[in-house]
Amino acid sequence: MVIKLDNKGFDELLQTSEKPIVVDFTADWCPYCKRLAPIIEEIAVEHANEIEVYYVNTDEQPDIAERYDVMTIPTIYVFQNGETKGSAVNPPTKQALLQLIF
Repeated sequence: MVIKLDNKGFDELLQTSEKPIVVDFTADWCPYCKRLAPIIEEIAVEHANEIEVYYVNTDEQPDIAERYDVMTIPTIYVFQNGETKGSAVNPPTKQALLQLIF
C-alpha cells in the first residue's frame, strides 16, 4: 500500500526506517502520475516486506518538493538510511522502477 506523506514526520521517517523508502512525488492533475500510480501500488504490494512506499502531493507539500529539487512530476526518490539512494523522472516501465529501487 502506498501511504500519503506530509511535512509531519517526513524527516523522522527517512532517519528511522530500516527498509529502503520509495517516495513518489506526484499531483492529482498529472496524467503521467496517474499512469504510474498503479505500477507504484503494484510494487508496494509485491515488495511490502522489503520496502516502504509513500507519495507526496507536490501541490499540497511544495516545501518537500523544493527541498529535493523536484521540477517535473512524477519524480521517484529512493532513500536508505536517511540518504538519497537514487531518483528518476517519469520512469517508463515497471522494470526501470524496480532497477532504481533495487
